[in-house]
Amino acid sequence: MRGPLSNLRYYGTSLSHPKWLNRNIVVANSISSICTLAVLLLAVVHAVTHREDNVVYFGLLLAVWFISIPFLHRAGHINFGRTFLTIALITGTLLFTMVRKMTTIGELPMNTFFQSRTAIVVFCIIPLATFNFSERNLLIINLLIGFLSLMLYDPIHNLFGIGFYQLGFNDPDYYYTNVIFFVIFTVLTSAAGFFKFEMETYEKRNEELIETLHSRNNLIEEQKEELNSQGEILKQLLQQRDKDLSQVTHQLINFNHELLEYSYTVSHNLRGPVARILGLLGLYKDHSDEKERKNLVGYMQDSAHELDAITLELNKIVEARSDTFNVRENVSFETELEIIKKLLDLTIKNYNVKITSEFNVPVIFSAKPRINHLMFILVSNAIQYRRPDRPPKIKISTYRKDDRVVLEVQDNGRGIDLSIYRKDLFKPFKRFHSEASGKGIGLYLAKLQAEKLEGRIEVRSSPGDGAIFSVLLKDWQGNE
Repeated sequence: MRGPLSNLRYYGTSLSHPKWLNRNIVVANSISSICTLAVLLLAVVHAVTHREDNVVYFGLLLAVWFISIPFLHRAGHINFGRTFLTIALITGTLLFTMVRKMTTIGELPMNTFFQSRTAIVVFCIIPLATFNFSERNLLIINLLIGFLSLMLYDPIHNLFGIGFYQLGFNDPDYYYTNVIFFVIFTVLTSAAGFFKFEMETYEKRNEELIETLHSRNNLIEEQKEELNSQGEILKQLLQQRDKDLSQVTHQLINFNHELLEYSYTVSHNLRGPVARILGLLGLYKDHSDEKERKNLVGYMQDSAHELDAITLELNKIVEARSDTFNVRENVSFETELEIIKKLLDLTIKNYNVKITSEFNVPVIFSAKPRINHLMFILVSNAIQYRRPDRPPKIKISTYRKDDRVVLEVQDNGRGIDLSIYRKDLFKPFKRFHSEASGKGIGLYLAKLQAEKLEGRIEVRSSPGDGAIFSVLLKDWQGNE
């Protein structure tokens, strides 16, 4: 916390001023405070030793001059305040010694003519401490005040009748002292000016260096932020890459698992018809009865048809896994439903199936063949697994859920016991009703089609209460 004197030093400074100007103001305020105390001390000494009232009064007046300078600065008169400091120091010294000479009773010491002049020479360098070289005009004016005070020292004394020779002093070399003091003035101001110039030069270089370092530091900070930003982006890319690799690995594991299961299922399903055909061929060779042979040929034809049906279903799985049907276009759910109704027209009429629709999202931008196949599987499954004790009802609807389009097929059929069959629900060649006539690949194909459309299929069902199949599809509308 600053005291009163410390606060006085900073009168007139401002954050809006350059650093060098604030420093010069502080220097001027400090010198004025010191001079105030010195003049007051000098006035007291005169009052005690010489009892010269006029000198004391002038000393007090001079102290008021000095102490007013910080307040001039505080009022915003910075240039005038510093110039007034020079005037108070130099002309005040000159006037102070003149008052003393005029009011002294008795013999006056000769050294009063040299003490005051020496003080003026010393005070002449004060402007170099309170002004910068950038304030050239003010600096010249203040130096000129000191120079004129020295040059006019004797003429002013002679004007008031208190000159060296007028007071009875006799020294033939007295006026030579003017030359000596001029030389001293020149040496002091030159040395102080050179020192001041060097200080300002180094200060300017230092400020330029600080500014350069500040600029470079800002550049480094910007580059650091950019590197941090790029590092964050790289981190996100690596995380995404790890996520993608993890997803691909998971997909490969699932695919490998499905492939093994698929291979086992295929071999199991193909083995039955092939084994029957081979067995019937053996019987055909062993029987010579023509009628029996015809029966055996009929059985072999049935087995061959069964083998062909299995092969056809396997081809459907291969097609569903391929990217052949990935051309995207605007797909109307209503249009695709009408096509499916025509394909299943006979079945719908035979079983009196009632199909209703509520397409809150009428069109999706996707692969039309896959959407059609997906809807066909879900509708045909709903008809196939109807309940015999009530008319089949199927409701097909679409709506948006977050960023997905949900295709929902709801029926009132037999339903599925998910507590038992949930794990196997979408696996190939799995059947969940003993009277099922299909090969058990319908829901598996539906799952493949949904995945190819970057979606997923969900089911809600319970035995005897029907089932609701929800397919969450990606809509590429506007992204192509």
